[in-house]
Amino acid sequence: MLNNASLFHRLEYGRSPKNLTELIEGRFINPATITCPQGGAYAFDSQQDTSTSSAFNRIKYLTPIREFEILKVSAQEKSEYERYQKRLSSFWQKYFTPVAVRLSTTPTTRIDYCLLPFANGDDWKFFQNLLREDAQSLQLSNVAASVFSSFNLLAGRERIAQALQVLPGVDGVLNDDPTLTDLNWLGDRMSVQFCDAHTVLEVDPTRLRNLHSPFPIGLPYQMAAATGLFAAAAPMYVGIDVQDQEKANRFLQKLSSRIFLHQQNFGEIDSAIDAYQLPPYKDHRIHVVSYQIYAARIRFYVAVVGDQLVAATEPFVLNQVIDAATADIPPRAVSGQFAVRLNTAAMKKLKDDIRIYWEERSRRASHKNVMPIYTLIHLYGVSVEGVDAISDAKYGVTYFCPDGEYRFDADRDQVYSTAYGNREEAWQKVTDPQQSSFEKTFNRLQDVLFSVQMTEDSVQGQLEVRSK
Repeated sequence: MLNNASLFHRLEYGRSPKNLTELIEGRFINPATITCPQGGAYAFDSQQDTSTSSAFNRIKYLTPIREFEILKVSAQEKSEYERYQKRLSSFWQKYFTPVAVRLSTTPTTRIDYCLLPFANGDDWKFFQNLLREDAQSLQLSNVAASVFSSFNLLAGRERIAQALQVLPGVDGVLNDDPTLTDLNWLGDRMSVQFCDAHTVLEVDPTRLRNLHSPFPIGLPYQMAAATGLFAAAAPMYVGIDVQDQEKANRFLQKLSSRIFLHQQNFGEIDSAIDAYQLPPYKDHRIHVVSYQIYAARIRFYVAVVGDQLVAATEPFVLNQVIDAATADIPPRAVSGQFAVRLNTAAMKKLKDDIRIYWEERSRRASHKNVMPIYTLIHLYGVSVEGVDAISDAKYGVTYFCPDGEYRFDADRDQVYSTAYGNREEAWQKVTDPQQSSFEKTFNRLQDVLFSVQMTEDSVQGQLEVRSK
């Protein structure tokens, strides 16, 4: 606040104040508002052009609070802490408190975390209801070559069976064949994989939050809707573990032969179900099931591949799954009931979309620096290169453009970035794309694995990041 006051003083008189008294006498600051909670005294260092505190030093080199011995708390501090405590309990405690984290960086970056006690929010309970109660080794199958994101759930046979029976025609097949009825040929794990593709509709998961108006929409439902929107544009497939391949193949054959009998309209909206077979691929029988609702149609290419029942939205994806299953690569196992894998090597088409998103965020970040730089240039009569020394003294920061440099156009009286312009004339033209902040970050990243293990009183797991 004192540093801001010194800038107003410079704007008024063309120079910085000599001392704190000058700021107070000029009515740039109210002395009643600068009371130090530690009993320290404030001053203004005219040589460094920054304010100081005898207790907390200055912004660039603040004294850590742990170096103080707190003997007394003021009434205001007490009330502010109680207000903070209420905000914490009303929001963050729905998700976690407290948190323990262990970070290791060799040979890969790995974060082991533990949340205690078990979060009692509805979002956690919704997620917990999708998983088996007992944790065991979660086998991660080899995925199709184009898969960049994989979600694996140890849901349990009962939950998978319930989800499967919701699909049209399944109940009829199970009732016709007593050997399939109990669904004991199913496994405990299911997975959803998303494949590389360009996207037209972008869904930013960092923007999701609980909505309370006009109708409450929880975060899990928003995530499910966002996943559905993305799945409508990108190739994907679902895999369900099976313990008896013969029964799984028989189930598919019967479903394909009789699913056309289960036509059901949604009110006045017409719907149709069809099924047929394609020529085998590497001795794998491929069934096609299509669902049409009104004018929209989606096809699933289904086959039993190894120990999984796989349904893909594109035939080439199913072929890639078969290729991966026949490759001599041992599957990976993690401890927990839920795991997410991210593979940047498979991002070829999607990489361009991510680059645009990255550069848009970089542009907005770059533009936030333009006006502070412009203000200091005019107040101090310095070049762009001279701004950092002033901002470092005033606010402990220097201004950085992710992909360019800042320039001052004296003729137009504007500060702009060579990569992103400014808000009056914005652009995105990174001079050397291969040296951009996006490429440097993306090219270092190889894959990410995030796992979750839930118990009655904790949420534990790992986040592992491997670099190239």
